[in-house]
This record gives sequence, structure tokens and C-alpha cells, in this order.
Amino acid sequence: IRDFCLSRGLGDVYKRQTFPAREPKIKIDYIFARPEKGWSLIKSQAVRSELSDHSPIISDLEYVKK
Repeated sequence: IRDFCLSRGLGDVYKRQTFPAREPKIKIDYIFARPEKGWSLIKSQAVRSELSDHSPIISDLEYVKK
């Protein structure tokens, strides 16, 4: 997953831990989009929440059709 995201300009996903929500230590939640190419990550964040055992991920993506 790390190589996939880095190769598509999505950054190092392991810097945004999402589990467990109370004290995140590991990254196990992701956002995937199709088609595979053409996406740029504008911003992304893991949100602190106690509604689940996972932290929600909120991301702004931009698609540019080539």
C-alpha cells in the first residue's frame, strides 16, 4: 500500500495513524478511487472521534482527465 500511494503522489500513508481511535498507533484505513490514474491529493487528515474504534479519514481529491 505504501509504494502504491507514494507512486501516485498520495504521500506516505503510514504517517497518518487511524487505529485504535483513542490512541492511534497504526494505519489500517484507506481511501481508494477509480480510475487508477489521474488523481491528486489536495489534503487529507485523520479525524479524532470516539464514535468508532477507527479514526475517520477526510480527504480532498482532484481528478484531471488526460
